[in-house]
This record gives sequence, C-alpha cells and structure tokens, in this order.
Amino acid sequence: MAVYMGADHLVWATSCGVISDTAKKDRQNFYQKLSLWSWFAASCATIVQQTGDLTQALDDMSACGEDETKKKECASKARAVMSSVTTSAAQAFLALALLDKTPFVTLSKRQIGALGVALSVANCVSLAPARKSKTA
Repeated sequence: MAVYMGADHLVWATSCGVISDTAKKDRQNFYQKLSLWSWFAASCATIVQQTGDLTQALDDMSACGEDETKKKECASKARAVMSSVTTSAAQAFLALALLDKTPFVTLSKRQIGALGVALSVANCVSLAPARKSKTA
C-alpha cells in the first residue's frame, strides 16, 4: 500500500506541475501504472489475509455448538470479514479495469467510475461506528 500511496502522490504532483520534467507525460504514465499495479497487489494480499480470517470465523461458528448468542457473534464476525473480502476483490478488479487489463469484461468509463464510487461508499460504511440498538 505504501508504494501505491507514494506513486499516487507522484502522479498528483506531476499533474499539478509540482514536479516538472521534460518527459512529463511518460513519467506520469509510469507513476500511474505503478500506483494501480500496487493497489491491485495490495488488494490481492488483503484477500489472502482476510480469507484466512474468514476460515477462522467459520470454524469458530461451527465450534459454537448450540450456544445461540456465541453463534450469532461468530456469524456477525464472519459477515464483516466476508464483506471485507468482497470489497477487496472489487478493488482488485477496479484496479485492473483502470489499467485496461480486464479481457473478458469491457467496462465504459462511467461504469468504472460508478464502481469506484460504490466501493468508496462501501469503505466509508465499513469505517462508520456500529449503530446502537434501542433497548427498553
């Protein structure tokens, strides 16, 4: 993720004119591709890590036996991890789409933009604090 962030900042600095170079366009394209490939790699690494967490959560859920409260707690954790896996997979796909490396699916710029907005909203929702339930 650090390479993604660094390359993305270099893309921004080049496009704003902070970094001036004679081969500005070539350098900016290189930074852009480096940024997107790093985002793809980080998303794939997150998928691998979260898949292990999902397996653990599902094992915990099956080990609960008949304890309903513990089973609900484990199911809630499994849903949260599955949401993270799905979001990471969509981010990896989005990075490939921005690189034009999705040979089986052709997306328009609007579809790619809509996917990016949807993923941003999903990430904001995942960061939001849990709602408190009303109990009497």
